[in-house]
Amino acid sequence: MPHSLAHIPGDLGLPVLGDTFGFLTRPLDLYNEKQRRYGDVFKIRLFGRTAVYLLGAEANRFMLVEQAGAMSNEQGWE
Repeated sequence: MPHSLAHIPGDLGLPVLGDTFGFLTRPLDLYNEKQRRYGDVFKIRLFGRTAVYLLGAEANRFMLVEQAGAMSNEQGWE
């Protein structure tokens, strides 16, 4: 895990696979459980990649308005 994500709550699940199986079989349950356990900001590993999820209205405002220039979705579309 990159050192820069160490302060973000969450668990990365199984080595390499992370929570991929849960995502493929019950994605809404997986996200609801992560949000319940860690809050609106958490890290997760899917398909061998680590990601940070920001959920809710405040997160949307932060991503789309306040920090739009500092964020990128490029890796998500590769």
